[in-house]
Amino acid sequence: MFSTNVMAWNGGDLEKLEVVQNRVGRLALSAPKWTAAEALRGDLGWSLLSERMVKAVLNYKVRIERMENKRWVKRIFEWNLSESLLLRLVVATLRYFLTQLRLPLFGLVVRQRGST
Repeated sequence: MFSTNVMAWNGGDLEKLEVVQNRVGRLALSAPKWTAAEALRGDLGWSLLSERMVKAVLNYKVRIERMENKRWVKRIFEWNLSESLLLRLVVATLRYFLTQLRLPLFGLVVRQRGST
């Protein structure tokens, strides 16, 4: 999906998009409506939108970190990181999607400002 690495999606939007994706998969395979979504994704080689979004966010972060320091995107990224805004956003995004996928959080802890 184009620009998913910089857009903020909520859970409701993702669920609606998943429903549309499942409908398209059923149409593509001429499958009945009771066909499991997992079977559709498996036959078509698709993954969940939330999985693709996590992958896109991580790829975007890695791409920025590998840029030259003189690039504006890199400089803004480092400024945001120093302000911890982007870090909180990335961790919150990962935490949300990992809980949606029911994966362990690997000890990911983010403290709110002012807490000790």
